[in-house]
Amino acid sequence: MTKKFKKILFISTLLGFLIFAPILLFYSQGYRFDFNNKRIVQTGGLFFNVSPNGSKISIDEKISRKTSFIFGSSFISGLMPKKYEIKIEKENYHPWQKTLEVEEKKVTECKDIQLFLKNPEFSLLSSGISDIFIAPNEKELIIKKQDENGWRLELFDLGTQESIVLVKEEEFIKKLEIKSDAKPLLQFAEFSNDSKKVLLKIIIDAEDKYFLIDLLSSQELIFINTGGKIKNISFEPNNGKELFLIGSNIEKDNGKKEIEYYDDALFSFNPNREEVLQYIELPVLSQKIMSYAISNGNIIWMDGAGFLYKGQIKEGKVELLEILSLKPLLIHEQSNYKIIVNNLSQIFIKEDETLYFLDPEAHMLTRVFASLKKYQFSPDNKKIALRNEHEIVIIFLEEQTEQPQRKKREKFRLIGISEKLDNLFWLNNHYLIFRADNAIKIIEIDDRDNPNLIELKTFSEPKIAWLEKQKSLLILSDNALYLTKDILK
Repeated sequence: MTKKFKKILFISTLLGFLIFAPILLFYSQGYRFDFNNKRIVQTGGLFFNVSPNGSKISIDEKISRKTSFIFGSSFISGLMPKKYEIKIEKENYHPWQKTLEVEEKKVTECKDIQLFLKNPEFSLLSSGISDIFIAPNEKELIIKKQDENGWRLELFDLGTQESIVLVKEEEFIKKLEIKSDAKPLLQFAEFSNDSKKVLLKIIIDAEDKYFLIDLLSSQELIFINTGGKIKNISFEPNNGKELFLIGSNIEKDNGKKEIEYYDDALFSFNPNREEVLQYIELPVLSQKIMSYAISNGNIIWMDGAGFLYKGQIKEGKVELLEILSLKPLLIHEQSNYKIIVNNLSQIFIKEDETLYFLDPEAHMLTRVFASLKKYQFSPDNKKIALRNEHEIVIIFLEEQTEQPQRKKREKFRLIGISEKLDNLFWLNNHYLIFRADNAIKIIEIDDRDNPNLIELKTFSEPKIAWLEKQKSLLILSDNALYLTKDILK
């Protein structure tokens, strides 16, 4: 090898290093040449977390890989900044598809993807059932059955799948001691938070009547007799030992051997107390109350003028803590009002089918939704889903920093369809289940591109109930009750 050749070889090697080293360095740092736009760009990536594990990911029908069998995740780097067609699938599951954009030096994340079985198994629990009411412990439910003698309510154990009779239709007539051919119509059955008591509302002769059953004692049917009209009634949330109610047309001894007349006033009811019905005095001039809610030991109420207050109940009186609204809501005497409290910073007012939100900083009520049929807070209490007969809207009650990022109190329309919507439950913090006509459908709340929507199964006029603790779905259809545990399998 001559001296001249060695020199040429050295210079060629040096030039090659000087040319290719920066290219390799830029490449290792994610730089690429975009031939479409004739410029150098820096790559981005995609990150997925999918349940079930071992799902197949396809990108533009070219790149294909599987998620981790341990963590269910997959990171794909070195992608040119542009939009990609993503498809995630697994055998026997509905696929997940979405167009996602990758930006320079950024990773587009989808951390909460859930695939759902195409043919979940439904087991028959019982038949001859016309309605169901779920206990908060999700271990029991009240089922309504009908025969030639009328309807009856039974307490059904989901574990043993056995039931006991609680009350029959004729017992309401006997308890009321009325002579009438009218049939009592059941409006609802509501459990206390500890699942130990049940509140029943029936209509007979066009009048509302309320009853109480203690499931742990004698299971005796107790008539809640105020001598007047009950406009609103609910259990005390913490122990369920007493109920709060708004009563009208009530005459009561005020303790001074005087009879006072109460209209739209607040009372507590406890059948085990000497004074079964106890008047609760409000700390404001107007004793008229339109609605109330009990939360974290506090009472939130709206008076007849439309102002909102917060207080604490102590020894038959309310101690005022705060005036919550600076401007009153215009009250319509014929309207029905309900205060919805998720926590003390998330207060809503429902006026018939119109929903208002109380801004805790401005102390003002703002209308957020009309034609409301159903509302549901997410398990993490950071979102609320609102439904009317044809659309679902999501409001983010807290800022969401994970992708897709959301501002606090951001609202968006998740879906609008021609089918009539009914029922609404959160499966987890990222998916909703609902009924559309006769179909049971599931939708994600990630609206990048379009939210994934799948049809789980069709039933004849189903009523559905999601058991969050058991991760199970109850379906009542054609008087038969079914259960599946395959939804989040």
